[in-house]
Amino acid sequence: FPSHDTQVLEIPLSVLSSVSHKTQLKIHQYLSQELSQRLKTTSKLTVEALKKQLEHLKVRLAMGSFIVYLTILIFFYFYTIITIDLIGLKVASSTLISIPILIVFAILMIHMMRRSGYPLKMYGLTWINSKRAILESLGITALVVGLLTLLKWFLVTEEPLFGGISLFQPSYAGYSHGVRVHLSSLEITLLIAGYCIFTPVQELIFRGALQSSLQTFFLGSHRIGAAILISNLPFSMIHLHLSLSIAIVTGK
Repeated sequence: FPSHDTQVLEIPLSVLSSVSHKTQLKIHQYLSQELSQRLKTTSKLTVEALKKQLEHLKVRLAMGSFIVYLTILIFFYFYTIITIDLIGLKVASSTLISIPILIVFAILMIHMMRRSGYPLKMYGLTWINSKRAILESLGITALVVGLLTLLKWFLVTEEPLFGGISLFQPSYAGYSHGVRVHLSSLEITLLIAGYCIFTPVQELIFRGALQSSLQTFFLGSHRIGAAILISNLPFSMIHLHLSLSIAIVTGK
């Protein structure tokens, strides 16, 4: 654009004494309105900037608290697994160990969420659309279980390698120090009940608290994908003691 000289006209306030009183009032009124509007705009911008800084500090505080809690969880989880292995305690399923640890951690997570300053619905704790979410989860679960059962039936009936394996086996046996450990009916019932508690608690920790906090903390158009990916990493890591394949599947 071509440059143009700017001319500024200066009118001293002393000139106002030569005009009528009515004109002076109008000029003063206009100047007062202009100054007040500029002060209002400046104040509004300052308040918005302070709100953004406060929001950023809240996010950093929430993330810092969660990282501390997550580090403590992983530390105690793996050290408990290793300690049990060293002392030779026979445990058929690590779920029996994981459940109490994760329940305590979930209590800490809820405490952190309440102190973060954000509503609990930001972490997924809400009754909004709960009926639809429950029905969808039950439907998808039934479909997946049905497909897996059909696949197992095909392998059992058609593949010699899987011959002699029952389609449904209402018993459980695990290994501890190379020794096969059988569970009683009561222990199996407790294990099933434990899984019913174990799954939503894991979701609360890794999908609710961690993923939601990361989505708020990250910036950019790929923040949701990055939050999902990173929140899956510790979720996968706590299954490494079972096997690498289970850790990879759970991480997906």
